[in-house]
Amino acid sequence: MATVTKSVDAADDGGEPLPKAPPVSEAGTYVIVSPIAAGGGGSVWLARDTRVNALRRNVAVKFLHSEGGQDAAHRRRFLREAEIASTIVHPNVVEVIDVGEAAGHPYLVMPFIKGTTVRELLRKGALPLEVIVTIMADALAGLGAAHEARTREGIPLALVHRDISPHNLLVGVDGNTKLTDFGIARPTQDAGLSTTRWAQGKVSYFSPEQGRGEPLDQRSDLFAMGIVLWECLTGRSLFRADDPFVTAHRVQTMRAPRPSSLRHDVPPEIDEVVERALSPKREGRFDSAAKMAEALVAAAALSGVEVSRTAVATLATRVAAEEAERTKNRPPPPTLAAVPAATSVGALESTARDPAPEIPEVSEPRRKSRFGLMLGAGGLMVAAIAVFAIYARAKLQPPESTSTANASAVSSAGSVAIAPSPTGVPSAATSVLQEVANPESSAAPPVMPSPSGTARRRPSHPPVRPPTNNGPKLPSPSNPFAPK
Repeated sequence: MATVTKSVDAADDGGEPLPKAPPVSEAGTYVIVSPIAAGGGGSVWLARDTRVNALRRNVAVKFLHSEGGQDAAHRRRFLREAEIASTIVHPNVVEVIDVGEAAGHPYLVMPFIKGTTVRELLRKGALPLEVIVTIMADALAGLGAAHEARTREGIPLALVHRDISPHNLLVGVDGNTKLTDFGIARPTQDAGLSTTRWAQGKVSYFSPEQGRGEPLDQRSDLFAMGIVLWECLTGRSLFRADDPFVTAHRVQTMRAPRPSSLRHDVPPEIDEVVERALSPKREGRFDSAAKMAEALVAAAALSGVEVSRTAVATLATRVAAEEAERTKNRPPPPTLAAVPAATSVGALESTARDPAPEIPEVSEPRRKSRFGLMLGAGGLMVAAIAVFAIYARAKLQPPESTSTANASAVSSAGSVAIAPSPTGVPSAATSVLQEVANPESSAAPPVMPSPSGTARRRPSHPPVRPPTNNGPKLPSPSNPFAPK
């Protein structure tokens, strides 16, 4: 059994930083105020409806990304999202109330939901059981309504949402949860849209068949709902890994641990609901969202856990207030034409999302690397100086043995005391300093031993006198004792 340790917040995938500027300042009668969220398909903005009969209500306006707006396929998919969402009328689904285009940018308009998302609720970890049961019951009710949606002619669409995740479950301060984002939803019988592209959606919420690129039915969405339920119970991500290919492999091969193994207050009846929803084979899952919701509520009731919309409202209100506190000092987006600055409307910005957290750079290894380079460079310099000193000493060493007599101290006015050589052999520098210090004492050349054993006198040198400008003139380093 795999051990799951990554928190849902750390495992977030699919989110994007908030957009810096809206594509237009006004979309029809809607004046853009501030950003709410961004995703793979577009960005969502808080806007104000300026129509008189709308009483300046606040709405959410979703724009297709600029690059997508120029692509015919993206535009068709975007408008199809509006068409699909407009056919679903249910209190647990975010409806589309308007659609249009401004300066070449298609947009759709939805009611503004004052609250937060399940993803934001999970930032603090696992949720209370009564909150989980209430949120999941609402979300499954909205998903069931989407699965049962019909065309205006009464033909069942048999929709598959394909992007169920904590990001797309909005939790209002009234305690009601709504399903949103039908951007990649597809009817199963629509041949033109039935081909599954696994890159669409969030890999960590894929069903196994979605990851394999197989045709999907509505039980694929129930598997994703099972993942959300598991994460709400444990406060951890189930399949998410840093590498999306590892994530996809886990979806195919990993069996989810029972939530009760990670949280002691989860009753075994809820474990069974989670296990059935996460069956690798679609035949082992629930047949419908309604049946899954019914089983979850019944399992919770057996343990004394009841649906509590009040508990959800309390939690959503607190989290939304914390979000508003974090974002109240955020500067308004850059203006385009006459985009008004973001008005301080308190709770109206409570759903503004923080930019995706950046991974901090780890500077410690870099400091260690610099220190190592400095230490290495210092070592090379010391080694170079030592080699140069040895080379210079070798150059100044006499080619043959000299007398073992030590140089005596020079004692005259202004004389310099010369220390004896450690080897008993006066060095060239010692001889030069003696001659400079006392030129008269150098008149008698030193006696040196001859090969025969008798003493012989070294040829006399003229007294070395200091030059008038640059100090004493040293003998040639090539052979300081050669006669001149």
